[in-house]
Amino acid sequence: MYVPQRPLLSRVWQSKEVLTDEVHHELLVNRCILEYRYIDDEGEISCWRDVHPLLRGVKEFQSALD
Repeated sequence: MYVPQRPLLSRVWQSKEVLTDEVHHELLVNRCILEYRYIDDEGEISCWRDVHPLLRGVKEFQSALD
């Protein structure tokens, strides 16, 4: 993973939010960020987003969290 993506991934991990830009879209398409849509208790469509669990153990990702 190249340097500009590490801070983005750490922000997604902390906030669980994804921006609507090309880089975040690429991370979603490449499955670095996972997104699940579900129907909440009020019947609304909601999204859950997080960094792929396999990336959490990568040294570069851990250093971006520091």
